[in-house]
Amino acid sequence: RRVHGGTELEVSVSCTMSRHRNIRNLNLDDYDDYDDYDDEEVVRPPPKEKIKTPKKPTPTPAPAATPTTPISKITIVSPTPSPAPSPAPSPAPSPSASPSPSPISSPTSSSITPTSSSNSNHLKPTLNLAVIGHVDAGKSTLVGHLLTLMGLIDQRTVHKNQKESEALGKKSFAFAFVLDESATERQRGVTINCAQRVFTTPNGVRVCLVDTPGHMDFVPNMISGASMADAALLIIDSRPGEFEAGFADGGQTKEHAMLARALGVSQMIVVVNKMDSIDWDQSRYLDIQSQLKAFLETTGWKPTTLSFVPAAGLTGENLVSRANHVAWYSGPCLLQALEGLTIPTAAVDGPLRACVNDVFTSASGTGLVANAKIESGRLCKGDQVLLMPAGVLTVIRAVQSDGQNVDIAQAGDSVSMKLEEKANEFVKVGSVVCSKQYPITGVLKIEAKIHTANAPNPIVQGSTVVLHSHSASCEATVTKLVATLDKTGAVKHKRPRCVAKDCVALVEIELAKPLCIEAGGPKALGRFTLRDFGRTIAMGVVSKVLTSATLVPQ
Repeated sequence: RRVHGGTELEVSVSCTMSRHRNIRNLNLDDYDDYDDYDDEEVVRPPPKEKIKTPKKPTPTPAPAATPTTPISKITIVSPTPSPAPSPAPSPAPSPSASPSPSPISSPTSSSITPTSSSNSNHLKPTLNLAVIGHVDAGKSTLVGHLLTLMGLIDQRTVHKNQKESEALGKKSFAFAFVLDESATERQRGVTINCAQRVFTTPNGVRVCLVDTPGHMDFVPNMISGASMADAALLIIDSRPGEFEAGFADGGQTKEHAMLARALGVSQMIVVVNKMDSIDWDQSRYLDIQSQLKAFLETTGWKPTTLSFVPAAGLTGENLVSRANHVAWYSGPCLLQALEGLTIPTAAVDGPLRACVNDVFTSASGTGLVANAKIESGRLCKGDQVLLMPAGVLTVIRAVQSDGQNVDIAQAGDSVSMKLEEKANEFVKVGSVVCSKQYPITGVLKIEAKIHTANAPNPIVQGSTVVLHSHSASCEATVTKLVATLDKTGAVKHKRPRCVAKDCVALVEIELAKPLCIEAGGPKALGRFTLRDFGRTIAMGVVSKVLTSATLVPQ
């Protein structure tokens, strides 16, 4: 094991342990602590009367329990290609016994999350939006001010953030504190973990926004957040010297833009921020726009999927309404540009795939809660599902979406769920909750098409890297260089000795442990990045699974 590989993996693990802070602190057992919900008396049904049955002369053996034991024996096999079965729709949720909603209680409760039938907003199509860009570009401030101007942040929280930012000597960070909630982030003045907010625009567009870190040390966290996104906001600092620092080699403007495209993000709004600092200089804006357009088109972005918006995140200009004093700009404000994005069709009818991106103890300390993004299919309360790659059968005891108890969630939704207590020791960041009829496998070796970045060294047979896919990561080895390809995908050279920078190649990669990735499934599970020495060296797409871990019950 190489030292630099271990360091890379250690950074990834330590940075992903507290993702999606807005729902980390939710008390999944009691909503009454929150101002967003009215206090409501919990009505519990009377206990059922026990029915006495006559004793039988011979004892009846107990029925077999639902299998919840982990898979212990792993056999390595090379799968033969076979047509994928057509996925069956998930069963409809069973009706709740009680018509009134009640909070999630202890894991032993038989009716954890009855849901009000009027709550259907979470089933609306959702635009998953990642906020990316170089460190100190003003991402958190811009998004926090946008949410405040939309009336989504109460005045008490606004006043509290203002007082705390002044006490820390960071008065301009007040809006950033809307998303940067941890003490470490506020003291350091830098985003470390991904933060999530769900809101609906005035025209009814439901947006799930993920604010990602911009510092180079936390790129693994950015990869996790961008892998969930359909579209991106690339925030640019327009000040002299600052744009150039982010756009230079080693800056995160280029790396984030490349990673977002490689991870399947298909639309992007480039926000040229801090325009108030340069007096809304049109020539500076046009210069930044021309440089970015030329670069983005070389990395796979289509001009029709890109739009540019000037803004001032700190003052709030051109965020929710047009900046009329800027005579040279006639385009939309940021909120109008967001509403103009296309919401892709979610794979609701596919097999269940929900990628776990955070695991934490509920506020009451009664059990573990897993945050996950549903990539395909439907997830219903009471469903028996398979937790991979651990190979554990478990039952969904409770589901929350947008902070509300629900009976069903579907592809595109980010949810919090509580599993059976027996599965708590097996659910990890990077686990995948899937259908037991059409499970995902734990993969140990893949064939993949990769596109190398501006890496300092070429990739050779035997190169060790760290592979990142959705929220999972592990060490890996490039075991074979199959061929280099041209721009059309045709074979250029077979069995090359190395793959230089900015090349496309077909390679075989062996993983150090089973990882939940697949070919031909949701984009988050079929795309990955390779990193080494703290920088991205390649992006890839799984073309074939060569070896998987076949799980055999005890």
